Amino acid sequence: MKNKFVILAIPVLLFFATCSNKYTKWQNDVKIDGLSFTKLRYSVYNNDTLNIIGKLKTGGEKNTYPLKAGWVHFTKNWEPMLFCLDTDCNINSRIFKAGTWVSLHKGNEFFSVVFPKDTIIDGYKCKGGGGINGIQTSFYNSGQLRGFYTDRNITVDGFKCKCNLFHPIILDSEVKLKSCKLNERIFINDTPVRKGTILQINALEISNDHE
Repeated sequence: MKNKFVILAIPVLLFFATCSNKYTKWQNDVKIDGLSFTKLRYSVYNNDTLNIIGKLKTGGEKNTYPLKAGWVHFTKNWEPMLFCLDTDCNINSRIFKAGTWVSLHKGNEFFSVVFPKDTIIDGYKCKGGGGINGIQTSFYNSGQLRGFYTDRNITVDGFKCKCNLFHPIILDSEVKLKSCKLNERIFINDTPVRKGTILQINALEISNDHE
């Protein structure tokens, strides 16, 4: 069976969607379910709550997650969805250090984190730092590493991947390379692929036949 690859040689287009959701006014000095907030407000759409944003006065715990004082986002059911860990925490069989920002994507097959500093995960150096808006590393819900940015050119499954902050190295759920920016010229099915090309591999038919 032939290898199947998708080669992207043009920049990724970003699509932005807008909606008419609004925010309620800030409520000050709010205490809910044992959590004390300096301020709190709701995002609503058609009179339905979408999510809740609050600034915790002190650290607290919600749904087993240790929440650090500061900004926290919740679902409308008060499930933490964006927060910073106050202490080390086990999330989906993976231990994350205090100070890690966590973004849970409800309904998706993965979640994302921002490490407080560069961190080695399964032998790969994953860039960290930057707080809530920092460089993200993603994990499948199984806890397996999914996507990361690194500060060095590395080889994954025989493919030389170039480090850059515009396209992460993506692994599939079997820990095989799924996507990266090539750091060398290669041949796929006798077709040359230039260095710098963003290569996406069909995870169903991965082969390392390249030069």
